[in-house]
Amino acid sequence: MRFFYQKMIAFIIVILVIILTMGTTLIRFSREQVYLRQQDELSQMAEYLVGQDITFDYLKQIQPILDSANMKVYYYNEDNERQYPAFLDDKQQEMPLSSSEKQQLKSGQRLSLRPYDMGFQKDKLDSMSIFIPLERPNNQQYAGYLVLGAPAYMTNEALDELNRSVFRAILISLAVAGFLAWLLAYYQNRSIKRLGDATKEIANGNYDVQLRLKTGDEFDDLSQNFNQMAEALKVSQKEINRQETLRHQLMMDVAHEMRTPLTTMLGMLKGMKDHVFPQEKWDRSITLVYKETERLKRLVNESLDYEKIRANEIKLAKAVFPVQDVVNDIAMQLQQEADKKHTTITVSCPEQATVYADPDRFRQIVVNIVKNAVQFTDKGDIQLTVEETADDTAIRVKDTGMGMTAEQIENIWQRFYKVDTSRKAMAYGESGLGLSIVKQVMNRHHGEVTVNSELGVGSEFILTFPKQEALEEDKGAKTED
Repeated sequence: MRFFYQKMIAFIIVILVIILTMGTTLIRFSREQVYLRQQDELSQMAEYLVGQDITFDYLKQIQPILDSANMKVYYYNEDNERQYPAFLDDKQQEMPLSSSEKQQLKSGQRLSLRPYDMGFQKDKLDSMSIFIPLERPNNQQYAGYLVLGAPAYMTNEALDELNRSVFRAILISLAVAGFLAWLLAYYQNRSIKRLGDATKEIANGNYDVQLRLKTGDEFDDLSQNFNQMAEALKVSQKEINRQETLRHQLMMDVAHEMRTPLTTMLGMLKGMKDHVFPQEKWDRSITLVYKETERLKRLVNESLDYEKIRANEIKLAKAVFPVQDVVNDIAMQLQQEADKKHTTITVSCPEQATVYADPDRFRQIVVNIVKNAVQFTDKGDIQLTVEETADDTAIRVKDTGMGMTAEQIENIWQRFYKVDTSRKAMAYGESGLGLSIVKQVMNRHHGEVTVNSELGVGSEFILTFPKQEALEEDKGAKTED
């Protein structure tokens, strides 16, 4: 609430300063206007008098006219001696002019409106008067001056009423300003409180909170930014939860993949130690332990390889090389494994076909894809086809195996993912890292992997490697941009 009162006081202070400034200016302007009007009225009467022959009798004769206008006139000759009226009231005092004022009158200049004692009331300086120099009609020489005045109380009453009106206006304005300041401060404080409450919800883990946009002001802009932040935090939290689930699943997968060979090796070694196996089966047991050790080694190497590729810690030695011999060697290498599943691997590759890639990583990619096809194909065919265009080289591996669903296609690039989720069934591969490595290495080659598959019919993996020229042109275009 402290901010609420600070804003309210600030509003009131600003409005008070504005009102006081305007009120002071208004009073000063109005005072000047009142004095100016008073001076104009006296000046009009003075113009009438100046055109006459000023004598004691004449002034006495027009005194009723002056009385009706609530004015008085004093007449002083050139020696500054009062000629009219002849006598002053007992409480009236002569107010001699200064030398400079006398000189100003002698030079024919009038003295502007000023306080003067003319006996309207008992107070001293009871009138506002002007001083008009007189000239002799025959020779235009200085002949004295007239003091023409009106009661000061009338001017003072007008000014007092003006001051009272302005003061009332200031009080009313302050009251209205205070109410408006309260409304504005309350509105802003309510908007800030909404943001504060929403922030607490975010701190408590509720990322679904959203602030309504109402007026389109800066608070709504802030609310919109807050909503975007909450949505981003919500997405981030979902990603964190997903990553935590993947981490948990990864730990379970790694533990399982390592536990299976370790359990086999431990069982074999314990049987040999306890002489459970006859001597003639020791060679077979040692061979099995060796295979399981190799399997563990592959698992560790593939895991390290995957992390290095993902962390961009490997360097590719890309070059243009003929691809026919490589794919023929891979087909020959894996045909023995395919024969165990009564599957045939056929190769179709133009003799002059080339690919721009790291030779070792290229072989690793194709071996993983063909091996994957062998694992999921029984009594079928695997076609390894190479197609070359001006922009890229495509390696197609098509099998007649078990095929996949759309959901399975989305997940095959994840580490340790298996189409057959049964952990007891090892017929469809071991660690599940092969395709994950393929995806990462293809990304490093700026290549593309696409999969077409139909459950129960088979799958086709298409590896597209861009030509060196195409990559350089694309890099040049990005540099120009």
